[in-house]
Amino acid sequence: MWTVRPVALAGCVAALLLASAMPSAHAAEADASEHERSRQFQETIALASSRLDREPDYVPARLVRALAYYRTGQPAEALADLDDVLARVPDDSGARTLRALVGLELGRYTEALQDARGALEASELPPENAGAAHLVVARVLLAQGRYADATSHLQAVTALPDATNARAAQLTLELLRALPPPGLAPRVEPASDGFQRFTLGEWLVEFQSDDGIALTTALSLARLLEAQMAAITTTTGVAYRGPLRLVIYKSEWDLEQHVGGHYRGPGRGRALRQGVRTPGGGWTQHVHVALTNYELLWNLTHEAVHLAQAAAGLDDAFPRTIAWLVEGHAEQVTETVLRDMAPFSTAFRRRQRGSVVAEAAEQGRLLSLRELEQFRDWDRVEPDTVALAYGQAYYAAARFVERFGAAAVFTLLRAQQAGATAAEAFRTATGGRALSDFDIDLQSQLRGWAAEDASSVE
Repeated sequence: MWTVRPVALAGCVAALLLASAMPSAHAAEADASEHERSRQFQETIALASSRLDREPDYVPARLVRALAYYRTGQPAEALADLDDVLARVPDDSGARTLRALVGLELGRYTEALQDARGALEASELPPENAGAAHLVVARVLLAQGRYADATSHLQAVTALPDATNARAAQLTLELLRALPPPGLAPRVEPASDGFQRFTLGEWLVEFQSDDGIALTTALSLARLLEAQMAAITTTTGVAYRGPLRLVIYKSEWDLEQHVGGHYRGPGRGRALRQGVRTPGGGWTQHVHVALTNYELLWNLTHEAVHLAQAAAGLDDAFPRTIAWLVEGHAEQVTETVLRDMAPFSTAFRRRQRGSVVAEAAEQGRLLSLRELEQFRDWDRVEPDTVALAYGQAYYAAARFVERFGAAAVFTLLRAQQAGATAAEAFRTATGGRALSDFDIDLQSQLRGWAAEDASSVE
């Protein structure tokens, strides 16, 4: 998502190469090599730190280390280095651009906006830096409910010779086009930790308003979730109706801090659905999303599919239910729902997924469905294979729906809700087919499907 001009650390070829590489807004594009990239960035941090121990005033080393900190999900450390650099060289537009990105990741909207606009005032700004700065401004304006102004900055990114940031801009433009009008403003009351909240029927919506999200944006996102749930009902025939708590965060960093998760760095955002047992024995659904998530439209729709699954017994069967089917089905239905309304997002995810799975097939690294059957197995998946797990789950679920029909997924969930094992529920939903036979059939075709998607044009 951002490029610094090449800077050399004496005796440090790795740092030079990494400083010249552009951190993508979509690190998941190449998740198969995420572990290797992380190792290289950690080496860069160690080498730059060694140089700074000897020469604390050496700005290039501090700038390279800040970039590596940013890319490895250590924004506080990156910010400290960038503050030091800009105290010494206030007109360094590259450092200011990176500090804007770090500020956005930390949910510090005012500071991020000031740095991004300051960078854009520079007389000579590389296209990648200009694109990154425009994206920061656009995301803050989106949060503030200034959609027209955000659109102008996003269109400026698409006009630059910068394919990576242009993809992030296109994804955000599709989100903006999908956002419904907020409608009448409800009564808002303060909540804790800089949040405000309001109710929509059985829904409680909480949004991080302190230096952050406007009521109009929170309302529009709630209306978008309603619309996606309605589209999913049309597609699947299953509707979730009941209490729901939607929490909207300024940033992925804020989301992970509040839910006790692990922030993985820029371009690795997620949405999160949780079923919470009520005193009466039922369930309340919680959905957590962050506005800095560049694939927010896709991920919000994905979680809405999980709400439909919850209506068919997902929470009662969890964690016994078949994990690859639950996650893959959410991806498959999301693609169906977004195919017409967000064609760029759909094509981006298809190519991303196909590339990861096709590469794993070539290298003999494909996972068996047995390895993805239980959610506790997913907890043990290495960080660099998360995208592979989701990609294979998608192809498995798509094949399942193709062979046995969309209703079979919900038949299986209801069977497990009633106490059936995974193998028993699979036979019930498929007319007696064995889960192991399905896995063998899938593996024989997976390589071809993934290769076709990997070569598709966005």
